[in-house]
Amino acid sequence: LAELGASRGMKLLPTADSDGNVDTTAASAVDTVFILPDISNYTRFMTGTQFSFGHAQYIIFSLINAMISAATKRVELSKLEGDAALFFVDAGRLSTTEVGETVMDIFRSFYGERRRLKESNICPCRACRHIDELDLKVFVHRGQAARFRFRGSVDLFGTDVIVLHRIMKNSVRGHRYIMITDAAADSVVLPDSARNFAVEEDIEHIGRIRASVIEIDDTTAAQLAESQRDVDGRRISAIRESVRKLRENLRWLVSSMSAARKGH
Repeated sequence: LAELGASRGMKLLPTADSDGNVDTTAASAVDTVFILPDISNYTRFMTGTQFSFGHAQYIIFSLINAMISAATKRVELSKLEGDAALFFVDAGRLSTTEVGETVMDIFRSFYGERRRLKESNICPCRACRHIDELDLKVFVHRGQAARFRFRGSVDLFGTDVIVLHRIMKNSVRGHRYIMITDAAADSVVLPDSARNFAVEEDIEHIGRIRASVIEIDDTTAAQLAESQRDVDGRRISAIRESVRKLRENLRWLVSSMSAARKGH
């Protein structure tokens, strides 16, 4: 594995032993570009009946899986964070255009999959009726982070990782945009046609963080979804999607019954 990682230009990471203890002595901070897509309206979407909850899980998983498939062509996945996924790459390993293309590929895959799920839907449950209410925000930051592998995921540690997560709770109104901190401004190039504006966010114990916000309007989102149709070329099957949702309901039901039995 070490030889394979070295051949692909990957840095070796400290790992955890069988007891979960992590040797971090070899973990030094690395100049890193972070990309964090976050699904908007997730909490509202996940509330509802038990029946629609299973379908909501299936829909969210499908969207996240599509984004992972698109992003990991160029960057690495650190871990999933509920309605978000944290990606990273060594600063300088990709060109500014490649980083920008990765960000747009994430948007393209999200809206392409959302379109596919909506067009293949024949279920009247609350979750399935509100697929198009889900939107996406992507945060891009650059800074120092130590890395170590723990229980199958690559964990990132450092102040800049905190900054990245704190700017997710910001003063920007809207549910669909890209936020690029000034620290990452020289690491990414996005289409010039998008409307953008500057913001400053005050982060406790860290200070003020300046960033640029690029809005993705309805027309652009529709164009991204349509362009993804040409990329994946998948046929839409309402029956196949219904079977998958049924399986998710059964899985959720079995899990709930198992948890109930353990509670007794």
